[in-house]
Amino acid sequence: MKISTDERFLSCLKYMAHKFNGHIKRCENRHILYLKPCVDHYHLFDCIVGQIVTTMKAFYLESKLKIKNKTLVKVLV
Repeated sequence: MKISTDERFLSCLKYMAHKFNGHIKRCENRHILYLKPCVDHYHLFDCIVGQIVTTMKAFYLESKLKIKNKTLVKVLV
């Protein structure tokens, strides 16, 4: 299984690669996470949703509330 994204969600891919023993390759302007076929899909989808929610919270705090301190954003998320 592979999951592809751009630079914005690279940290999410790194987290999932670590959690599910996958590896990441860079292709042009995309990053591709390769996972073994035996990965439990329930845990994978739960992890993806969690990463999307966490990332979108951080984007909201940085863009709408104009919080520039990355440490404060991580604490608030």
